[in-house]
Amino acid sequence: MGVASDKLDELKKVNPKDIAGVKLFMAGHETTPTTIPDDLTLGKVIEILAKRKILLAVHAEDQWLINYYNSEFKKTGRTDAALWSEIRPTSVVATAAARIIALASKYPNFKLYLLHLSTPEEYALLVVAKKQGMDIYGELVGYQLVFNTDDYKKYGNKIKVSPAIRTPKDQKILWQLFRGGQVDVLCSEHTPHEWELKNQPDCWKAQSGTPGVQETLPATITGWVKKFSKDRLEEGLMRIAFCTSENPGKIFGFKGKGGIKVGNDADLVIIDTKNYWQVQKKDLFSKCCWSAYEGMKLLGRPIMTFLRGEKIYENGKIIGKAKGKWINH
Repeated sequence: MGVASDKLDELKKVNPKDIAGVKLFMAGHETTPTTIPDDLTLGKVIEILAKRKILLAVHAEDQWLINYYNSEFKKTGRTDAALWSEIRPTSVVATAAARIIALASKYPNFKLYLLHLSTPEEYALLVVAKKQGMDIYGELVGYQLVFNTDDYKKYGNKIKVSPAIRTPKDQKILWQLFRGGQVDVLCSEHTPHEWELKNQPDCWKAQSGTPGVQETLPATITGWVKKFSKDRLEEGLMRIAFCTSENPGKIFGFKGKGGIKVGNDADLVIIDTKNYWQVQKKDLFSKCCWSAYEGMKLLGRPIMTFLRGEKIYENGKIIGKAKGKWINH
């Protein structure tokens, strides 16, 4: 459930059992104009949710710093894609993360979920908060392990995302944090903008976000093998399964999800760990029909997918009709 500054009363009305949590943005961009940037309102949201035992998921970027960087960089006349990471540097996310953690620390049993962390500085704050006993979790987006600021030259605004892509040095540390267990959840942050809205030479005009629900699993597997060798693939698969399935199931309390055991939903994916394949436009399922991963050779292509024990995908084809249902928690 989303929340805006003028909708706080809705938080008092919703049945906690009907939602997995509440999401808010501390900063926005062209596709998320509704934000809660001020600490006073943020504090009110946390107070309401803490009393009702509802999880809060936060897109943590500091709007005031972004406003400052926007005004400064617009003076330069630059429009290149790399500008985006300079407008939204580490200080933007680390400052926001520190603020929301400080506000939430007042409530001992409050569950705080920090969305798409992108820097070592944020994870340092997360580690300290956990040591202090906070019920807090951090999420990493798969594309932060694939793309870095050196890639703007090749991919341009295809990798304009929020929070922004980070430096090669940051990315190297993120891989170590992921392997070391500091990352709680790995997600795709699937943002399938129409190509006409994304394919803009001007960074200020191109929309922020990139599709990834189809590519994140094989891209992460490929990155793991490249970083740590194929001999450690099993370790990587266990880590990926934990961060994409088991732990999210626990954090959000989804019944029957996140593990292979009797009584759970048999939601399974079988992958090919021997052969590489090339991402091609014709194989994409997203309606936006484009991918920043197009042309990449990846390992770990899904061969079959099962939903509650029923095969719904095999060898590049979706089988049968949609059978989604409400997930209890």
